[in-house]
Amino acid sequence: MPLLENAERDYRLFVDGSAGGGKRLELSLADLRALPQHTVTATMQCSGNRRGDMNKVKAASGTAWGQGIYMLVCFVYYRFFLVMF
Repeated sequence: MPLLENAERDYRLFVDGSAGGGKRLELSLADLRALPQHTVTATMQCSGNRRGDMNKVKAASGTAWGQGIYMLVCFVYYRFFLVMF
């Protein structure tokens, strides 16, 4: 899907604040990027791994792929909920 020409300028995140008694917010992409970033690094294993071993105990749905797919991922996110309360 192509990016809209003014997507960054026009982007808005609206939070109505009804959950937890928070305040209403309208944040631009620049507002979000100005918040402190947090990073979580994790090792993930594909859920298809080890099904062959699991099938020896009890039949598992899906394809048994063996033991081959692992990855290291970094999630970068903004804790914008901190400005809501």
